[in-house]
Amino acid sequence: MSEAPVPEVAVSRVRPSLGPALVVVALVLGITAAAAGLALAAGGSRGAGGASVGRIRGLALSARAATPIIRRIAEGGEPPPDVARALVVPAGSVVASARRPPPALNLYSASFGIDVPAPEGEVSTFFRRELAHDHWQVLAEDATPNGRGSKLFARIGSSDGYYWEVEVLVQPVASSFSTSLAGASAVTRASISLVELGDAD
Repeated sequence: MSEAPVPEVAVSRVRPSLGPALVVVALVLGITAAAAGLALAAGGSRGAGGASVGRIRGLALSARAATPIIRRIAEGGEPPPDVARALVVPAGSVVASARRPPPALNLYSASFGIDVPAPEGEVSTFFRRELAHDHWQVLAEDATPNGRGSKLFARIGSSDGYYWEVEVLVQPVASSFSTSLAGASAVTRASISLVELGDAD
């Protein structure tokens, strides 16, 4: 006796709507584009360690990474990469000096100097605005005793568990003192010290 054939059951295949998913994707892309636009409007692209490169709106000077200069004064892995990447210098500046840390120091301390083809006021404003923009806490800014320059102190916490302080002394110099910038209408020297402070906790 042969079995009766099993009747086929019609299955309705409903294609899911992509409408809601496409709306979500469009919203995400829109938010991302808006955030990128705000970052550019705030003043240039962001560097690897959070430091800005390019020009902050309202500043006369553009920024470039200070990392290549800091490599000249690095010692034993210090300063840490996040501190080095958080510091910028004016574009067009030239290195005037670089002093590595003395031996047998418990805490790191070293310095470098740069000459900038710009007036002292523009250079002072550059460091004050850039340090604050790149997450340094600006502690103090004072005029030099002769009234012709400024000194700025700022601090930042590092991944190594320590605070680091940067000291920036800005003073105008004669262009003849800088062989690389001889003939510039204005030259300012920025002497920058990096100092490891106590535990960040």
